[in-house]
Amino acid sequence: MKKLLSIFATAIIMLAFASCESSEGSGYEIADNITIVSNDVSFDPKAQSGTIKVIAPGAITLKYDAPWMTAAVNGGTITVTVEQNNSLEGRAAVLTIQSEGESKNITVQQLGFVFDLDLGGATSLKLDDKKFSKSYNCTSNLDIEISTTADWLTGELADGKLTISAAKMSDSTPDV
Repeated sequence: MKKLLSIFATAIIMLAFASCESSEGSGYEIADNITIVSNDVSFDPKAQSGTIKVIAPGAITLKYDAPWMTAAVNGGTITVTVEQNNSLEGRAAVLTIQSEGESKNITVQQLGFVFDLDLGGATSLKLDDKKFSKSYNCTSNLDIEISTTADWLTGELADGKLTISAAKMSDSTPDV
């Protein structure tokens, strides 16, 4: 019985080796001559540039269809530049790298604009004629400019805080 199991096991192993033939010359071999060495094309919403380092068998050409980005080749380095994304939505584009009839796709991603202001449940500010200043937690992934048309009211964004200040009203200041 042991001899029969041994012969059966040997036959199975030989069958396994016989069925594992090389795919060379079969027409299904896929060449992979474009190598991505490094890739730095995931961006926050600010306008900025990143690079892709590539090893390719010949001259590199690029294809993409995103009006918010540009890409340029200099030797084995591809520089990708994105415009600032003021949308709340992130965005992505496919950059196709081509050389000697082969191609590789790289996804370029950019986050959307994030602005979070914690007013502590308040929906409005009521001011009297006294001097006023209050700070609120505020986060953003873009630089924010604070402005006002009232000369008695100011806003400042620093260190994750939005500070709103109002000057003391004098008797001659008209009601707003």
